[in-house]
Amino acid sequence: MKNQKSKFKAILGMLFASLCLTIFMPSETFAQSKRAKIKRSTRSSKSFARSSRPNNTRANSSRNRITRNNQSRIGRNNSAAARSNNSSRVRRKGTTATRRNNATTRRNNRNVTTRRNTGNIARNRARVNRGNRFRNFPRRGSTVRSFPRRSTSIRFGLNNYWYNRGIFYRPFNGRYIIARAPIGIRIRVLPPNPFRFVHFGHNYYYYYGTYYRTRANGYYEVVNAPVGAIIEYLPDGYETVVLDGREYYYLDGTYYKAIVDYNGNAVYEVVRV
Repeated sequence: MKNQKSKFKAILGMLFASLCLTIFMPSETFAQSKRAKIKRSTRSSKSFARSSRPNNTRANSSRNRITRNNQSRIGRNNSAAARSNNSSRVRRKGTTATRRNNATTRRNNRNVTTRRNTGNIARNRARVNRGNRFRNFPRRGSTVRSFPRRSTSIRFGLNNYWYNRGIFYRPFNGRYIIARAPIGIRIRVLPPNPFRFVHFGHNYYYYYGTYYRTRANGYYEVVNAPVGAIIEYLPDGYETVVLDGREYYYLDGTYYKAIVDYNGNAVYEVVRV
């Protein structure tokens, strides 16, 4: 009998336990599922936060990179523009300074050259005058009482001339003037040791300020001075004139300028007739 009671109690206990399990199990299962959902939602929100952070970071980093690139480009462009402006200013200043220096150098060189040439011409003129073969000749335009006995009489135009060794005499107020040789007059004999030169393919002879060219029948004709010709001596009697700040020598309607040749000697160039 006791064994039956104990079995019955055991059965009742099992039934009560199964009933309790039946009552409490759904709520627990629901709670667990709810907790699982909450955990999953928490995890998804955390994962979304984690996933959203890198995206924002990438976007921010890309924006920062673009900004840095733009800033670097702007900086490079500004530096390049500044360098170009500075270089152009430096070039302009350098060009202006170079031009000023060149102009100053040219002026100084011109002044030095002028002074040197003037000094050389003055020194060489003294030397030329000492060695001038015409230094013992009468001054052009001066008058004498008579001409040499062995002079040759030449009628040219309306005037009578007497010629002797490269010098022409013409009557003037009862005396005889040392005259300019008229252009076109011809002589048979050249003066002694004339200076011969070739100018543009033509032979010229120069003596005592007069230029000659060979003509037919063995005559020598007095011609104008060829422009560009260079001679060593001028006879006494020329005039000194200044044109455009430069000194020239005027003789028989011809303008000469003094230059220095390669040997450092003063010579005279025909510049205008």
